[in-house]
Order: sequence, then C-alpha cells, then structure tokens
Amino acid sequence: MNNKKGISTIVATVLIVLITVAAVTILWSAISPLIDRNLSEGTACFDVQNKLKIDTNKQYTCYNGTGVYYRVERAANSGSLEGFDVIVEADGETNRIISVTDMTALTENGAKTYQNATGLSGADVKYSIAPKVLIDGEKKACEASTPVEVSVCA
Repeated sequence: MNNKKGISTIVATVLIVLITVAAVTILWSAISPLIDRNLSEGTACFDVQNKLKIDTNKQYTCYNGTGVYYRVERAANSGSLEGFDVIVEADGETNRIISVTDMTALTENGAKTYQNATGLSGADVKYSIAPKVLIDGEKKACEASTPVEVSVCA
C-alpha cells in the first residue's frame, strides 16, 4: 500500500486561484491611485487647453519700441483655470516664463492685453501659453500651446 500523502489537484487549483486573486488585489490597490491622479490631471488640462489662447492679430500681439504686447483670450466654461504661464522663446530657446495668477481681469469669454518689456524683438520671438489648473488643492501647469510668432505692431 502506498502511504504518500499530499494535497489533491482540486485543493491545489483553489490555492493557486486564491493566491492570484490576492496578488491582483494588492497590485490594483497600489496602482489605482496613480491612474486616478493622472486621469484627473489630464481631464482638467483637456477642459481648459483650447479655451485659453494668445490672439494672433497683429494689432494685439506685436512688438514696438516700448515692448511686446500679447492679448490672451479666455473662452466661456474654461473649467478650473487658476492662472497661466506665458513662455517667451527667442532663437528657438525658452528665454523667460511669465506667471500670471490674477485672473480677475481676464474673465470668462473675455480678453486682456498684457505688456512685457523683455527687450526681445525680431522675427524669432514667439510666445506660447500654458494654463494652470487646480488639482487636489495644488496648481498644476498644463502643456503649452503652439508658439505664436510676434511681429511688428500694425
């Protein structure tokens, strides 16, 4: 007679399934908050990305002897917009980042012209805008818009 003792194949299969379920549960509890945070950040940025832009009209976005002027337009329903960064590029490199946090003058469905005495002028000066949104109580900068070339005022 054979005196070997072991677990049956049914018990072994059940144990493997339980271990797998436990491992997936542990992994999901660690990864889920990361996914949720990235999704909320992406959604908030997507909501405001196309609702804040630099006007390309040469009457508003241009340079002269006193400085550079740029007009920022804000569309209606622009979400949780908390401010924006204006990125100044000269000769293909970021030269300056101007942070605007006071949004009282730039209301929804409105526009405001800003002046910047950067000392930069010429064909290679470009401005882009990166909205800032509030996510989990913290301001986050979204991706910058396509740079707008600044030319001589009309």
